Amino acid sequence: VAMDIASDIHPINNLRVLRYLIKKLGISSEAKDEWYGHWIKVGLESVEKQLSLDPRVGRFAYGDQPGLIDVCLVPQLFNALSAKVDVKPYPTLMRIFHECMTLPAFIDASWEKQIDAEEILVIDTKLDLLAPLVLNVAQQLFAYYVTVAKGFDVDQPRNLAKSVTVE
Repeated sequence: VAMDIASDIHPINNLRVLRYLIKKLGISSEAKDEWYGHWIKVGLESVEKQLSLDPRVGRFAYGDQPGLIDVCLVPQLFNALSAKVDVKPYPTLMRIFHECMTLPAFIDASWEKQIDAEEILVIDTKLDLLAPLVLNVAQQLFAYYVTVAKGFDVDQPRNLAKSVTVE
């Protein structure tokens, strides 16, 4: 599910893509908003369906501790809310979102808590290839702080050998 969010929702709805629609393709702001709304709804509907039917869902996406799904989901819901997308059709996702936003790691990572929140990071259009790297670093830092908040040792990941060992 985390990969669905990171691979299917985020890439087509990130700021770089939305800017491209307006600057390079000449799409109006209204058309861009319609485009964004369509794709975020398609993505959130899929994730809502998956999680609403999964018995492993607890306070968070999978159980009572936040994980990678939650880390990927929260920014997409923030984006949907800021774009005024109707989130009523996603009660499971919104419940998870509100649970996440009770935790210091999520609160402290939200854009409102960043000292430079009023500033927008603009990447020179000649360097658009760096945008995914910048976004990835931010997501990795967020995942790091959630892991630390959960009490796990980030230098001793569980089951890493199982996931990278080729037999």
